[in-house]
Amino acid sequence: MNESDKIFSWDNDVEQPFNCSGPCSSSDAAPLNLETLRQLVRDLRKSQTELEGRMTQRSEELRQTQEQLRIITEHAADLVWLMDFTFKFTFLTDACESLLGYKRTELEALSLDAWLSPAAQEHLSRAAHKRQEIERAGTPTTYLERFEMEHYHKTGRSLWLEVLLSLIHI
Repeated sequence: MNESDKIFSWDNDVEQPFNCSGPCSSSDAAPLNLETLRQLVRDLRKSQTELEGRMTQRSEELRQTQEQLRIITEHAADLVWLMDFTFKFTFLTDACESLLGYKRTELEALSLDAWLSPAAQEHLSRAAHKRQEIERAGTPTTYLERFEMEHYHKTGRSLWLEVLLSLIHI
């Protein structure tokens, strides 16, 4: 027995009108009888089944999209990262190991000065500040900048990489 069966007793075939008072009442509204209530429950069950089917389909689509993104990020030669405004990583691809010598977990634990030159840190700071100003002004815009930035490899050597900086709000 499901919840709707507990609410409406199907064993009782006595049709008693259901009268509504308050905001749902209307002077010309017909009282709800047992058959009307049964039809409402059937309609709700049908809608629930349709919604569950759509949810299952969307969940599968999401799973497939996530799998595709996983494959892309695992095989990308480019270093892709997302940071919050405190410069903490929220996303980082595995390419950091081939480019900078750090495993992802190592790089996530490091401060910026361990792997970025002071000039690169300043550049990121200015860009983040600019993005915050844009957001405060309420001006929808895409901020995109291409430049070279000095990174430090795990071995300590300098490594100049082209950076495409896009400040996004997630």
